[in-house]
Amino acid sequence: MRTVQAGAALAIICALGVVSPGGALGTTAPLILRAAGQVAPVGTPAAGVLQFGPCGTLQSSGTLTINERPTDRAVLPTVEQQGGGGCGEGGADASGRIGRILLTSAGRLTVVGELTYTTSLPNFCVYKLTRLTGRFKIPGSTHALVSGMGLRGEGSDPGCTEKMRVSGGQATLYDRSTGEPFEAEL
Repeated sequence: MRTVQAGAALAIICALGVVSPGGALGTTAPLILRAAGQVAPVGTPAAGVLQFGPCGTLQSSGTLTINERPTDRAVLPTVEQQGGGGCGEGGADASGRIGRILLTSAGRLTVVGELTYTTSLPNFCVYKLTRLTGRFKIPGSTHALVSGMGLRGEGSDPGCTEKMRVSGGQATLYDRSTGEPFEAEL
């Protein structure tokens, strides 16, 4: 009988729409992004920055396209910086472009784009990523430590692993008019 009750409870949770696609409990409350103390209207100029310390910085600009929903979005079609730097001799190099940043009322920040993470020791390995995710605090600024799974790309030496966890990235969604991160609240 308990199995049926637990199954019925899960069915009710799913019907209410509070289960995320991955199956974890989430929230359907709207996430409100603020700039300069005011609710940021759709169309507010935005900039997304993804930094891997000295290994590379990616920055794109665009606009906030969704606000005050369970998932807010900034579309960032203009590439301002595509990487560069590198971590020094033998270190990694991050490059590519950010296409959009998604923020959820469950405190998840996702960077979507075309990213390349290249290592040179012990082998020359090229990893491609399309998504990095992390968590941010609500209330708080739209800043998160992000990570993702890179898949071995063309040009990699035979000794490179098929997949590599890329971590240590710092992603922030900024209000371009103030130069400050958006503030998030429920």
